[in-house]
Amino acid sequence: MAPAQIVAELDPFASALDLEEHHFRDGREAGMQEGKAAGYAEGRAMGVEQGFRISYEVAFYSGCLSQWHTAGEHGGRLKLNPRVLRHMALLEDLVRSFPWSDAQDPNLHQLVEAMRGRFKTLVTMLGLGDAYGIAHAADESLSF
Repeated sequence: MAPAQIVAELDPFASALDLEEHHFRDGREAGMQEGKAAGYAEGRAMGVEQGFRISYEVAFYSGCLSQWHTAGEHGGRLKLNPRVLRHMALLEDLVRSFPWSDAQDPNLHQLVEAMRGRFKTLVTMLGLGDAYGIAHAADESLSF
């Protein structure tokens, strides 16, 4: 027999004295279950929000590429030299390789970071830094 059972048999008030401990344990277990359920709900909401942000960003890059191609064709306002076209092709490859159906892809964040870097490079090469809110590195270091 366990010592707690012996005490319970000898002391008729043992269950009343352990009441606080029983309620504490029951409350803790109930709180853990509710917390787990709330955590899943919050995690799902956060995942949907982050997924939307990333998808929006990738779609933005795709739209920019489309517009740049249109603006550079047929003597448009953008001058697309071979170097710019090569960088645009690299960004297009990154956008095309984006795993739309696999949110658990371990390379997802690296891919998005690569897209951001390519996009910033292209914006600078095209001279569109002001239009996209990307400051020039040389301008930031100057102070008078």
